[in-house]
Amino acid sequence: MNRRWLIWGIVALLALLTLASGLATRLERESVPVHEPPQAAARRNPYLALERFTERMGGTLTRRSDASVLDRLPAGGTVLLDRQRAHWLPADRLRNLLAWVEDGGYLLVVAERPGVEDPLLDHFGISRLTKAGDQPAGPPRMLEVDLPQGQAPLRVDAAGPGLRAGSRPPSWSAGRPGAGAQWLHYAIGRGNLTVAVGLDNQLSNRQIGELDHAEL
Repeated sequence: MNRRWLIWGIVALLALLTLASGLATRLERESVPVHEPPQAAARRNPYLALERFTERMGGTLTRRSDASVLDRLPAGGTVLLDRQRAHWLPADRLRNLLAWVEDGGYLLVVAERPGVEDPLLDHFGISRLTKAGDQPAGPPRMLEVDLPQGQAPLRVDAAGPGLRAGSRPPSWSAGRPGAGAQWLHYAIGRGNLTVAVGLDNQLSNRQIGELDHAEL
């Protein structure tokens, strides 16, 4: 009896070795991304992913919290203005900033939330929709943005109250039907101005990899 069990044990072991050998020749190693909680650098800088993406694209992105940087902007550069900027933009600085745009600069502006002072949007007569009737019912939906130079619409998050352009029509716009514009783009002299709802969230560490935020 013991000898029979020994023989069966040897057969089973050989079968396992054969199976293991076959699997070893057929299996391949594959890297699998694993999402980890934000590390210290990402917690300190909500645009860390955007900075690294910009570097990989051959550019340079510098974050500044000193308002005086707006008085010495490089010609032909690009500036992203985040929220809570009203105290940064007295009339003379706003006038100089728009002159910089006319001279070939590109200004990207995150639209302030309704009820928050925004001298830049006020300058262009852009209003923010705040009444209950101004917004369609239901949760926010994805928005497709058709860029003039784009080959296909780019998908972005459509969260946030919409915008209404003033007397000056934008070069192009994008928004949900009946909910105002999420994006307003203006050609100003030799430069450009883009006002976007929720752009700070779309370019944040948490959302820049979602939909087509990075590509847009």
